[in-house]
Amino acid sequence: CIISGNSANDQGGALYNNGSNGISNPSLTNCIIYGNSTNNGQIYNAGATPTYSYSNIEGGASNFGTDGGNNIDSDPLFVDMPDYNNAPTSEGDLHFYLGSPCIDAGLDSVNTQTHDLDGNARIQGAAIDMGAYEGSGEPHPVYYVNAGRADDNGDGSSWATAKKYLQSGLALNTSVGEIWVA
Repeated sequence: CIISGNSANDQGGALYNNGSNGISNPSLTNCIIYGNSTNNGQIYNAGATPTYSYSNIEGGASNFGTDGGNNIDSDPLFVDMPDYNNAPTSEGDLHFYLGSPCIDAGLDSVNTQTHDLDGNARIQGAAIDMGAYEGSGEPHPVYYVNAGRADDNGDGSSWATAKKYLQSGLALNTSVGEIWVA
């Protein structure tokens, strides 16, 4: 699972676990909980003790329950992380860029699905990926800047359409892309 781009008015921008009924102790494996509102806690546990394994938990798994091992707390390098300030929203792209720490970082044995949400084989490479999508990752975008250009009207997607000013190239790079300067 991927839980990203969520917000709550009270507590638990991503998850609110209420253990008062004695049964709300979820176990999450191969999940990503990242990029949610943390104003009142991204994950809130009211008498619950969730367990996280082989997951990417922003803020660290041990801060929100039991660390079952092999967890990380790193930017998952989503192609376009949803903005929780716009929640609820279906915006964003939760596929990974190349180099994501979530690629090949999951636990194969808990997988029950043969395909990911895109219909791709669920396990590719050394191990299953954390989250809902499988694959080697998208290449990082490249933006071009050339001070020799006559104007700054290009879109920066190639040398022929390069931006004139470095600041304009920096403004285009809203994620983990590269900026090439002539």
